[in-house]
Amino acid sequence: MDQWERVKRSFGDTGDERNSELQLIIRDAPDSQYYDEEEGMVKLTKADVRQVFEPAVAEVIALVVQQNETIKTVGKKLDRLVLVGGFGESAYLYSRLKKWCQTRGIQAYCPEYPQAAIVRGAALRGLIGIAPRTKRCRRHYGCAIAFPFREGVDPPSDAIKLPLSTIKHCKNRMLWMIKKGDVISEDTTGSHKITYTQEVKATDKTWTMRLYSSEADDAPQRTSSQSIDQVGTVTVDMGAIKTSTYKEKRGGMFSRDKFQKIPMEIEVNFGAKSGVLGVRALCDGQVAGAAELTFD
Repeated sequence: MDQWERVKRSFGDTGDERNSELQLIIRDAPDSQYYDEEEGMVKLTKADVRQVFEPAVAEVIALVVQQNETIKTVGKKLDRLVLVGGFGESAYLYSRLKKWCQTRGIQAYCPEYPQAAIVRGAALRGLIGIAPRTKRCRRHYGCAIAFPFREGVDPPSDAIKLPLSTIKHCKNRMLWMIKKGDVISEDTTGSHKITYTQEVKATDKTWTMRLYSSEADDAPQRTSSQSIDQVGTVTVDMGAIKTSTYKEKRGGMFSRDKFQKIPMEIEVNFGAKSGVLGVRALCDGQVAGAAELTFD
């Protein structure tokens, strides 16, 4: 059977016309063009082997024809055929199918290891739906906000004065919502409270929250770090949010402009299974802005 398997694998439709041999001792079999009595070899011509193959090959082609007709009935077109499985290693079968495909404008392929392709496919099919329950985040993810200024630590160029605040703040400081190495699952969520200062008479009440990531081991503190990449934005529209319940105050002793301090919540949801990070900006439970981005 091992010898016959080698004959099957090596048999093709063109090329070598030599006979194939199988060692098989047959008692009382006379020496002839089909059998070498002295060596105990059965001699098979190419026509003999083709005759063995032909019924199975014809059946395979008939099944492909049937499949092709079925595909046409739903308005689709067969454009390629991939030969896999143990019989897929047959050069003769591949040759016959390739000829059939060429006359119909169909591409035929045969992978390097067609029999192994079936085993690998079965293994992959069995693994569908089996995903890691938890992962470790490979990067830091967060957004930039203004923090209270730290003398001697924060650069003076980043110092800003916010309306309705009596202290100096530092812009472009990072609020990391999740850090590198943190364990995340499909249900991992995070919530961070911030305060947004809004001018009451402003006609455009939208603002952009930029999302950043970094693969540095130590999370950078400022957006100016070379290890930080911008990975997305969240456009927040406060015009659609009811803010009339928040007090209005003048921006300063000599300012006539009125501002509101509006508490907000930045909510993040890491879908470990889908690989999508969802970010929402909430005000009193109302969504003012949202975005999704693919995370590593």
